[in-house]
Amino acid sequence: MLGTDAGNKDSDAPDASPDASPDASPDAPPDALPEQQQAQADTDLGDFDPGIWEPVENRYGMVRLLGLREAMLPIEKPDSIKTFKFLFFPGHGLDNGEAEEREKKERGGDRDRDRKDRGDRPSKGKSKGKEKQPQGGRFVPEMGKTELVAGYVRNQWYRNISDSDVIMRDGFSLMSQEIWKVPTGHYVQQAGPAEVFVNGQATGLTRMPCLPKGWATADASAVGGPKYLDPVRAARWEVSFRSDAPRGDILVRQDVSLESDEVGCIRFGTYVLQSGPQETLEDGIIRMPISWAEPSQGGSNSPRMHAGWVTCDASSQGGPKFFTAAPEEDEPAVAAPASSAARVPREEGWDKNRLWKVCNLDDDTRSLPLVTRAEPYVPGTGRTPPEDVVVRWLKNDDVVEQIGHSKKTRGCMVMPVKLVSDDKGNEVKDAEGWVTRRLVDKQRESSDAAWLVELRDGTDLNEREHRRAHRREQRQADR
Repeated sequence: MLGTDAGNKDSDAPDASPDASPDASPDAPPDALPEQQQAQADTDLGDFDPGIWEPVENRYGMVRLLGLREAMLPIEKPDSIKTFKFLFFPGHGLDNGEAEEREKKERGGDRDRDRKDRGDRPSKGKSKGKEKQPQGGRFVPEMGKTELVAGYVRNQWYRNISDSDVIMRDGFSLMSQEIWKVPTGHYVQQAGPAEVFVNGQATGLTRMPCLPKGWATADASAVGGPKYLDPVRAARWEVSFRSDAPRGDILVRQDVSLESDEVGCIRFGTYVLQSGPQETLEDGIIRMPISWAEPSQGGSNSPRMHAGWVTCDASSQGGPKFFTAAPEEDEPAVAAPASSAARVPREEGWDKNRLWKVCNLDDDTRSLPLVTRAEPYVPGTGRTPPEDVVVRWLKNDDVVEQIGHSKKTRGCMVMPVKLVSDDKGNEVKDAEGWVTRRLVDKQRESSDAAWLVELRDGTDLNEREHRRAHRREQRQADR
């Protein structure tokens, strides 16, 4: 009888392959590797360089590939799947620790629902009001989970320190529509808390919302890219264009429109402060709102502040770049006008004579401002006031007189004062405003930080207390 003998085992056995390993087990999974091959694979991974780029050897590093992918975005769907809708599972891709945490929350929610069904009241104990605050963030498929970056400062300025434009996209996703770009050296304002990836392929990548609209990658150094944005104290520019015109080199207009009224003219070498987001006109010309100071007339030491719009960059139309970024503070702080309209009047009924001395400031001359409104500006946070509300930047050992009651606002005590003398002991006149005296927010670190100490008989109270304590210690030692 022709055919295959059912009892012949060799008839059903596959042909022996010269590449088959004698160590391979028939029960091993398909992707299991023999020990020698696994060792070789580990060695190859150990030699992997994410920055390599050798097309001849077919070796392509992750950094260059990610850069190419970024240049291709947004990537359109192929015609064959354009009508498909994708379903993302927010919990998919979490590691074991996050899965366990989610299960705990779900179990806790079940207990709360059971308690509510029974009519029980929520438990009250010592932990009331001390629950862990939500961290925010989001889960992005194929990238990972994010958390909010601590230390957000409203309207903080950043400068593009990279060698390429920073792409501003319409949404958080890197796949969202590109809406504008921040050229190298230009500034951008933070619009809300930044988010950093804490796991997944994009761990360490930081995305930040910016004014007037959009999201930018602030730092990609953790994934092999550059750091794009670096915080600065102020968005300062220097006029770098010289026209030799009698009136000046740069024309300042009242509004963003090139047809708006003229409000001034500034010369080559003048420092100005950017006061808001730049705007790009339809022809590509970049316009920028600024403020700048000019010497006052009539012998006053306080310069006059002006504001308006200028053309920052006209290279899109074959014109020049009129300004150069000057982030470093190379010159002393400029004081705003101390006119009668900007002065803080002495509070009616205030008859106390309390003097305070400025202390605990760094060497930076622009850390504690005297301003025309009751708003806190905490040293060291990077939050700075607009130049048009600054009366003066205070220094250590400046002496001020309190002229009204302090106010608590945004976790700080602010106090109306008049500057009496500077750090050299020289008398100062016509300098009044509000100053941040100390922190009172217990949720902040260093909640006891203070930058003014009260003087009694020419000596600050901290020093008096120190002397009293020293005398008490001496008396106890003599007993």
